[in-house]
Amino acid sequence: MSYQVSDTKKEDFRKYLERYGIVDALTKVLVGLYEQPDKPDNPLEYIKHFLAGPGDLDAEALKAENTDLRKQVDELATRVDDLTKRLVAAGIAPPPRVGVTAAPGEGGVGIDGTGAGGDGTGAGMAGGDASGAAAGEGGAPVVAAESG
Repeated sequence: MSYQVSDTKKEDFRKYLERYGIVDALTKVLVGLYEQPDKPDNPLEYIKHFLAGPGDLDAEALKAENTDLRKQVDELATRVDDLTKRLVAAGIAPPPRVGVTAAPGEGGVGIDGTGAGGDGTGAGMAGGDASGAAAGEGGAPVVAAESG
């Protein structure tokens, strides 16, 4: 009985590896190693490099850059909101907001007409409603354009 359970587990694991492309990736790296005219001194490092890509990627630097870019997006969204308020106060209909959206599950900026405000509350533009549409002349909302 334990022999059958063992075979079933092995088969399930093999299917799992195939489903997620592990078998293909390992096959490619081993074929690449086999086809190298000058075999590397450290085949394990060759395999690691092949599977991981270039080793010069610095995860901490990328995280710091990501944080800086998110801060810039938030600052720019605040500026857009301020300029939109100034346009509305001057009686000028603001242009439609299109472009950047926050990643799913994150608070932050939504500038695609979906109504996500810079504070993540869905408050949208100044003088607007929860849909992100600002009030135009006569109380009619100015509908934001959807990006394609």
